[in-house]
Amino acid sequence: MNQVNIYALIDPRDGRCRYVGKTKNDLEKRLRGHINDAKRRPGEIARFRWINALAKSGVVPLIKTLEVVSPDDWQAAEQMWIHEMRARFPGLLNGTDGGDGIHGYQHSMAARRKIAEAH
Repeated sequence: MNQVNIYALIDPRDGRCRYVGKTKNDLEKRLRGHINDAKRRPGEIARFRWINALAKSGVVPLIKTLEVVSPDDWQAAEQMWIHEMRARFPGLLNGTDGGDGIHGYQHSMAARRKIAEAH
């Protein structure tokens, strides 16, 4: 049975957790995926902007396992860790509450204006 890693991306400059995610892959492979995504879509989301800002400083995020869980338990574990890290590290870059859902997502003010104008 494959295990799922719940992981944190950490800013190496100050040790702060900036993002919580999950992967079935090797952590280094997942980190490379984040870095490559940030290069391809630089301004698209806050996580990519942060990774690219680190790259400009000559550093990359650290990746650390928070918990290893079964495939049946990853959603609850990811949600719990996001909740925990939001409490410990204001400014966490997760756009949702986790679990591959959009619960907790909030549109930016600019997006809200566009939606209002479209209606």
